[in-house]
Amino acid sequence: MPTVWIANRNPARDYAQAAGYGPLRELSGGSVNVFALERVLADLHAALGEARPDDYLLLSGTNVINAFAVALWLRRFGRIRLLLHDYKAKRYWLRELKASAFDPAHEEDPPCPAT
Repeated sequence: MPTVWIANRNPARDYAQAAGYGPLRELSGGSVNVFALERVLADLHAALGEARPDDYLLLSGTNVINAFAVALWLRRFGRIRLLLHDYKAKRYWLRELKASAFDPAHEEDPPCPAT
């Protein structure tokens, strides 16, 4: 069964609904010094050591950690399965993305024309 990796666990937030996708694990938790970028990156890199391509990344917490986690995941696996929380619908939505989507020559999603 795939694992749900929580980018930055917030102890005040309930992640029980995400457990329907698989067991929950955290990449980081609580307060993190986002100004120590190299340290944050090294910690995330180490925490992702057990992640597998079919696992999920649940975006949560600080933007720096979410951005680094997505970048590391795409670099390692070439694709990502994101769980995004919809506060209005009170549910998680699964969105999948390939690293090739960031390539300007990507045929499925051509870049927007210059304005």
